[in-house]
Amino acid sequence: MQLNITKPLQILQWSAYIYILILVKGFIIFPIAILLFNDFYLRLLPSDSSQWVPLSKFNVEEFDEGIEFFQKIERIPIEWDIPALPDNGIPESIPLRDHISYKMDFDMNFFCISPTKNLGYTPSGISELVLEIHSTERKQSLIFKRNIPILCMTNGDNIVEDELYDQGPSRISLYEKEWINHIKIHDKVDIGPEDNEIKYIWTIRSESPRILFNLESGFRLRMNFEQGLRNLMLRWHKITYIIGVVVFDCAISTIFGIAVLISFYSLSNKLKSRSKKD
Repeated sequence: MQLNITKPLQILQWSAYIYILILVKGFIIFPIAILLFNDFYLRLLPSDSSQWVPLSKFNVEEFDEGIEFFQKIERIPIEWDIPALPDNGIPESIPLRDHISYKMDFDMNFFCISPTKNLGYTPSGISELVLEIHSTERKQSLIFKRNIPILCMTNGDNIVEDELYDQGPSRISLYEKEWINHIKIHDKVDIGPEDNEIKYIWTIRSESPRILFNLESGFRLRMNFEQGLRNLMLRWHKITYIIGVVVFDCAISTIFGIAVLISFYSLSNKLKSRSKKD
């Protein structure tokens, strides 16, 4: 009885080829794609083109109806590096590049607590936040204003106790789920090269409100480039990295695949010519 082992050997051979290609793809091509795109990104967009500013870096002044944040801008010449802002809770001036316009995006998570039982505006606990951003260097200091509905806790408001079974023993996570307000505004505020101070004013139309901010709240200041593509790359930097690495990976894989096919083709032609001679 004869056994035909040609097919199993062919399957084993192709399996070995596929395994080698996966190893090359995962351990050689993909890391090279990451390194090349990272170098391309840093050459196109300098590392100091985007600056994250925690809310704790601002000076704070509270008044009856809200809160005001203000801080000086320190303009850094092109010859010097822009220092990073450590998130240590200590207010300090915001370093930005000299003679450059910036876009300011902000992402705020906060609780609003009102000491009264009834807000007087809406019985549901919804109040109105008036958000203003000022620059003291301009003739008209107000550069952005928006009225935003927010949810304020009042005396008698609480969490739904039944949801503690789903959230576990942490009551703060349940309060965050039910009562935290999230404000995210991108690509709306311009900081000009002449601006040397930012004022960020919150006014809540409620009786003596108290605002508690999440530690992750803050601003992102990014250079405003003339080319729209670079502005988009700065604004959506995570998506840009994913798409960029995939594109570089596909390009390198295509070049590698073409080189392998050409090598196999030329090698097979040489083997056929040798077999004909023999």
